[in-house]
Amino acid sequence: MIACSSAILALGLIAAVRLYDASWKMSSFVTLLFVTSILSPISWDHYFTFTPLLLFAAVEVGYKSKLGISALATFTVFLIPWYFFRAQNLNFTTGLTIQHLWITIMTVVARNAYFCASAYFIGTAWFLTRRNRTRGSERTRLGWRQRLSFEYLAKGNGETLGESIDA
Repeated sequence: MIACSSAILALGLIAAVRLYDASWKMSSFVTLLFVTSILSPISWDHYFTFTPLLLFAAVEVGYKSKLGISALATFTVFLIPWYFFRAQNLNFTTGLTIQHLWITIMTVVARNAYFCASAYFIGTAWFLTRRNRTRGSERTRLGWRQRLSFEYLAKGNGETLGESIDA
């Protein structure tokens, strides 16, 4: 258990630092929030009230990018009210039926949905920000800002220098 917690902490911190270095401060912040919420000894559902920040993280990195898609998928998982699917009493004294099996499966899924969704976002952030060592480049794989032209960044909204919105 300590090894798993240490691995999540290491991957989350590395991913957060790399996202911060790539100028994605909101995504870095959300990654740190997920790491701290997963690793807290007692984590209730209301600890994850920061999940609307995932929408800002998706906009920051681009909602069509892999990290943006994972942020939106994680946000979608957090929209489901998993609390209603949790069976509080799993004492099946009358025997095991299909209904009892279904309740057990839904309870296991509901109790682990937040953890799995958070771990998915942290893992995706770590995987996509690892250094691209195959080409000998020091850029991260999320470097879409570096690939945009200066004109696009300077004027915004895809305008080239010299053009105006009013023209």
